[in-house]
Amino acid sequence: MQELSMRCRVCAVVSSSGQLLKYEAGNEIDQADCVIRMNSAPVLGFEKHVGNKTTLRVSCFQSVHLVPANASLYEQAGKSALLGWGPPKDMDTKRGKAHRKLKLVSEMNRDLEVYMLTQERMGYSANVYKDETGKSLKASGTWLSTGWFSMLVAMEMCDVIKVYGLSSENYCKDHPNDTTTYHYYVSKLKEHGHKSKECDTYTSHQKTPNGAHRFFTEKAIFARWAPHHNVTFHFPSWSP
Repeated sequence: MQELSMRCRVCAVVSSSGQLLKYEAGNEIDQADCVIRMNSAPVLGFEKHVGNKTTLRVSCFQSVHLVPANASLYEQAGKSALLGWGPPKDMDTKRGKAHRKLKLVSEMNRDLEVYMLTQERMGYSANVYKDETGKSLKASGTWLSTGWFSMLVAMEMCDVIKVYGLSSENYCKDHPNDTTTYHYYVSKLKEHGHKSKECDTYTSHQKTPNGAHRFFTEKAIFARWAPHHNVTFHFPSWSP
């Protein structure tokens, strides 16, 4: 697989959050030069909320395993790119199941350019987290999210980054009765969407000792990065 060498002036990084259903940001999102989406998040049926355009989809090894169930995501996107990431056993070029799936996706969709994060880049991502928090992934029991990798990629390829649907670190504390779903597409794609409330999921992961995402921690880090990488947050809108 070749190296991803994409460059964009303005990027829209679209989360999978149910927050997006509260707004009609689709047209604004599609105006970006490049649109970055995550995992299995669809656009069909949600265009007015999340737009129609996809330039790059960042997908964890678990979502990659859903091929060919996710074939429509890539067919609808037309000429676009897919970046897969995962642990060594899944991404191994000889025996990794996710790597085989990525090759299958590439063969099924000629308009799709398929890439994977090398283990060197995975290590770099882990080191960035350690530099920001003072703890290694192992010591903190952390499993990085697709949002984390999407932000790192965006900071390398985009001059301006507009993040859509990502609430702030303190949003759940400030909105204790919020019922926003973790995924915006759960109502139509129950087999793929996460049914729980977003804040419940965030809090549960933050409190789980090992093998969990640290969503609140990642949000705090994104906020620190924002002034230095031309990052702004929209729908909901907030400033670091």
